[in-house]
Amino acid sequence: MAPAEAPQQGDNEIVHVFWDGRMLAHDTGMGVFDTLFDPGFLEVLEPHPESSDRMRNMVASSKRVPSTTSFHGTGEDLPSYLSCFRSTPLVLSPSPLFTPDRKGYIKELQEADAAGGRELCGGTMLRPGSFDAALVAAGTTLSAMHHILDGHGKIAYALERPPDHHAQPAQADGYCFLNNAGLAIKLALSSGCKRVAVVDIDVHYGNGTTEGFYNSNDVLTISLHMNHGSWGPSHPQGGSIDELGEGRGLGFNLNIPLPNGTGDKGYEYAMMELVTPAVTKFVPDMVVMVIGQDSSACLTMAGYRRIGEILRGLANVHSKGRMLIDQEGGYHVAYSAYCVHETLEGVLRLPSSPSRPYCLLPAGRSPAHQGIYVGDDKVIHFTRGEGQEMGTGTVLDILLVSSSLNPRHPPCPNCAQQQGSNGVVSSCLSCFLAGGYLYRFEYSVSPAFFLAKARGGTCTCADADPAETVIHRATHLLENGFGCYNIFKNNCEDFAIYCKTGLISADERTIGQSGQAMSFLAAAFSSPLRLATSNVYGMAVTAIGVYCASRYAADVGMRSSVMKVSVEDLTARLGDVNGMLSRVPSVAD
Repeated sequence: MAPAEAPQQGDNEIVHVFWDGRMLAHDTGMGVFDTLFDPGFLEVLEPHPESSDRMRNMVASSKRVPSTTSFHGTGEDLPSYLSCFRSTPLVLSPSPLFTPDRKGYIKELQEADAAGGRELCGGTMLRPGSFDAALVAAGTTLSAMHHILDGHGKIAYALERPPDHHAQPAQADGYCFLNNAGLAIKLALSSGCKRVAVVDIDVHYGNGTTEGFYNSNDVLTISLHMNHGSWGPSHPQGGSIDELGEGRGLGFNLNIPLPNGTGDKGYEYAMMELVTPAVTKFVPDMVVMVIGQDSSACLTMAGYRRIGEILRGLANVHSKGRMLIDQEGGYHVAYSAYCVHETLEGVLRLPSSPSRPYCLLPAGRSPAHQGIYVGDDKVIHFTRGEGQEMGTGTVLDILLVSSSLNPRHPPCPNCAQQQGSNGVVSSCLSCFLAGGYLYRFEYSVSPAFFLAKARGGTCTCADADPAETVIHRATHLLENGFGCYNIFKNNCEDFAIYCKTGLISADERTIGQSGQAMSFLAAAFSSPLRLATSNVYGMAVTAIGVYCASRYAADVGMRSSVMKVSVEDLTARLGDVNGMLSRVPSVAD
């Protein structure tokens, strides 16, 4: 995994914001939640969630921060890292960005606008002024993309409403009329970009953007969203992991449905272990970041900041720093504005603002990353090496294999220079810990001690070999590799246990030596068995018993299917396997 690069000085340090007050003319009205319904007995109706007030606060939060200055003669006070531009509305005809089916849908919108508006689908209101605002919003995103393509800046933020990522080629949905991000992507592809990666972090599935490129291998669409499924005829897509794309686009749509309540740690893990490898494998020459602050129910400002840092790093590595930021939802009128500010500061790697309205909690490290300390402040450990994916031959392989150090701490220059391509790397102790906690993995523990450790990946009943033997294995594997990383069969814990014990599973059908992987599988296996009894206490005892028994039986010190293998024989065997794999034609061939 390539480390995130730090931004360079100069124009690369500025986010060019595209905003136009004419978008405030989209009046979504008052009623009960996202309807215009007045039951007649309520004294106070509530504004539609997608109201202009949320956008006013987002604009205000971008202006009213310390160290402001005036840019481009706008007369507005802006932070020194923002510059503001007015948008050019989308001109509908003639437009090469619209296919015939889209033109039919545009005609439907024009007719509804001429008739005074109507509800296009649940909660999506086209009212007087809405269609013109939608054209300005589309023009805002296109203006921002033009700005990047013409070389005037590397990072542009389309601060626009109505939102767009639910709008499909011929269907309004979820408060969205036109898919502005999709139009900007088409503009980029028609202007010389060969591959565009889109990462959507709105809490709702970016179904419209996905639908627009479902058959394309030029666009990698990634959506992190809560697992809400389909919500009706206007939103038939479920956002599940099996929606992979079709035709040429098969394998170029990655859905990451997150459990409800997923917070900063879960989002960061998904970004580093799923999104980063997928984008890295795709190698885009333009990155589009689709942001929605409706994830703020569980994602804090620090979480938005971290996502901004990660995507900026990917843009620096793959697209020469070029990144379009497209605004979507975010319906907490006050807090969403803070989250926007944090996202932009994260993109620019700026220091955190001095005052915040909410408390932030630091995230720990889970699962643990393990390695072998070999002296001289060096740790040898196993991560996923470059080109080590195995499986489908598409970005979907990242669902099978993944590993990384703490993503908040990129390696120091010395460690970065030593990163190899076979997955086994040497790091200084500081980079290996990277803000995490140091603990010692226990060997030769008793069965009682093992079972008392509820969390897997902390100890084993197997005996450790002498230190010189362990160091010899680790240094030999540093030069020769440890095979392809697999989260269940060959991960960092498997590497560390082999170095310490020399034990390898002789049965390739089973998982490796990893206690963390076994804990995951044991937990999954014990969950349905707890239903074997209807008594709540019996259910708990059954689940705990199965979990502990499964972990103990699978421990490398207790299994009969393990054998002692010298490191030279092991690497020779791995070399034979790699040679066989090199002779197998690739999917591309």
